[in-house]
Amino acid sequence: MNLIHKTYVFRGLGLLCVLLSMALAQLAVKVHFMEADIKLTRDIVRRLEAQRQHALRSGVSGALESLRSFDVSADATGLQKPLEDILDIQRRRAAGDIIAYLRSMTGQDFGDVPDKWVQGLESRNVKIGTASQHPTNR
Repeated sequence: MNLIHKTYVFRGLGLLCVLLSMALAQLAVKVHFMEADIKLTRDIVRRLEAQRQHALRSGVSGALESLRSFDVSADATGLQKPLEDILDIQRRRAAGDIIAYLRSMTGQDFGDVPDKWVQGLESRNVKIGTASQHPTNR
């Protein structure tokens, strides 16, 4: 192999190393963003669970107030699709649990849509933000 061929081989290997380094850096950035998205999803799920627990302990008015804040068809958060799906499942589960609680506490049934419950109970003059409907306060 003469000197010219060796030069081309070394230049080619150098270029390959640069390209591989760039690809590795791009992959590292993607992994970093994925980790951040997973942490954000975990934090949102924990917040939804805390909100659900609070609603189930705070009487009809508190549960209704919490249900009002759940947007089951929430806009996209910019997370990747599988993480969006996890949040959607958690929102629906929490809203479903609150609706089941409201059914048992009020004897009413406005279906499974949170907005219908808010409208239905507000039309019956349930005051939002008070714990007067809690079973221990009756």
